[in-house]
Amino acid sequence: MRIGTGRRTSAPRWRVLWGAALFGLAFGAGATAETNGLGGPGPGDVAAAPPGAEPRTGAAAGIDPWQSVPRMVGLLNLALLDPGVAASLVPDPWLDAFVLGALEVSAEESSTRLGEDGAPAWPIGPWSSAASLAESIEAVDPRAAGALYGALGSRLDPRCRAAGLSLRACDARIRLALGRLTSPAVAARVGGNVAIPVTRSQRDLARMGPEVVQASTRKLSAIERVVWPAR
Repeated sequence: MRIGTGRRTSAPRWRVLWGAALFGLAFGAGATAETNGLGGPGPGDVAAAPPGAEPRTGAAAGIDPWQSVPRMVGLLNLALLDPGVAASLVPDPWLDAFVLGALEVSAEESSTRLGEDGAPAWPIGPWSSAASLAESIEAVDPRAAGALYGALGSRLDPRCRAAGLSLRACDARIRLALGRLTSPAVAARVGGNVAIPVTRSQRDLARMGPEVVQASTRKLSAIERVVWPAR
């Protein structure tokens, strides 16, 4: 996964789901609109929410998603060798953000009144262009993402229960959220059909352009087959 340098920028809501697709947790931005900037604290410097406290997400948790990217790559590599160890190294705030973000994305309603999509201003975080982001997406190993997600069950369970869901129900919501990002509605939006009903996350993904949408659709579909194999 190519890591570059970037500037502070807005954080699309769909990025929450990319974290989920990568290894069962979010980049840490939750549903917030802004990052903390590349000079902010890393996830290892953020204290977990105390037991019984409301999980924090995004800026409230002090997470810098862009600074997290190299660490995420390392965790994915480790997950191929020992998913249990890799899962134990995932920071608590990432898991808090993942559960809250995934549940939010899965609950979004479609609308035709979200306005024009428009193109994003590059660079976005460490990616200089849509092509560089698509390249990073294509580099993700679905086996590693699936192994790490599977090993995180015992740590996701209390967070799901805090949201009023069993782990099984939470898992279904996560799958629903990921599935929304591979919906034909996203491709239709990229193709110029701005009248088709989409969720905010789908619109934000479509704004990344055809290269990113095609790469994410292929990779998310591959990861879904690993995490939820046909029975």
